[in-house]
Formats: sequence, structure tokens, C-alpha cells
Amino acid sequence: MQSMPANYWRRRKHLRYYTDALAFARKLAPHAATLLDVGTGPTMYLSAAEGYSDIAAVDIKFWPEWDTWPDHISKIISPFERLSPIESDVVLCLQTLEHISPDIRDAFVAKLFACAKQVLVVSIPYKWSNSKTPNHDGLDQSTLDEWMGRTASSCIVSTETTGHMRLISGYVCDNDH
Repeated sequence: MQSMPANYWRRRKHLRYYTDALAFARKLAPHAATLLDVGTGPTMYLSAAEGYSDIAAVDIKFWPEWDTWPDHISKIISPFERLSPIESDVVLCLQTLEHISPDIRDAFVAKLFACAKQVLVVSIPYKWSNSKTPNHDGLDQSTLDEWMGRTASSCIVSTETTGHMRLISGYVCDNDH
């Protein structure tokens, strides 16, 4: 993944799609107790996830901001694809799949589904053009469903004040994965 400017994460902490994704996950799995976020980064949005007894964040590196997070959020530093599945009622993977190399994407997605007991919520940039960021332009629901190997159960589009849109799709999982 490319290196980001110093203020990149600071600018992102109030983005609407974080709140929209958490509300969407709660709507799809209203009684979920556990939450796993894959590809978290340093943003604090997980501290707004209410009603979960257990929250875990996975990222490939330690972020200094994690030291300020509430104690009830477990932090796991590892490439997700190398971990044993971590079962959770809700699994979030926000703005991450477009950064995963196509040669490991299928295994990465299979691991996401293996972790999700009730619902997997995924977001991607939605119909962006000329974004100057590799793998962000032209993505839509058909692209995401192809990557996921199935059709989303439902989806919403979250629009930022900047006009950037993000597709948030939910994949309801059966108990047998």
C-alpha cells in the first residue's frame, strides 16, 4: 500500500461512511455481540460501536493512535490472511479490498466469510473516476460481488460532504459459513 500524507488519517476520522457502516451492520445483525474489523488503520470509529461485548481490530501494522483507544478493543497486528479465522458475529472490511492484491483476494475473502458468523459488511470506493489512487476508480456492486463470489444481501451508498461515495454492502452469512 502506498504511503499516506501525515494528515491523511486525521482528515478521515469524521467521514460519514464509518457511522453509516456501523449503523448498517447493526441493522443487519441487531443482536450481534462481537465485532471484528479487518484493515482498521488508526481511525477511532470503532470506539463508536455500541452494544458489542467484544471488538477486535486487525491491521498489518501497529498504529500509535491505538494506544488511545478504549481498552475493550483488542488490537491484532498481523496480515489478516495469515491468521487463523477469528469468529465474530459481525465482520467489517471497510475500504480495504481494493488494496488487496488480486492473487490473494480470493483467499482473503474466504477468510472474511470464515470469520463472519452473522454478517460481513464491506465497503469500497463507489464509481470514483480520476482519483489518482490505484484500484479506486470505476468500482461498483457488480465488481464487489465478483470479488466476494456472491451477491450482496443488501447495500447502501454513503456520500461524504466532498461528494465521494462509498458502497457499503452486507453479506448475510449462514451458520455453516
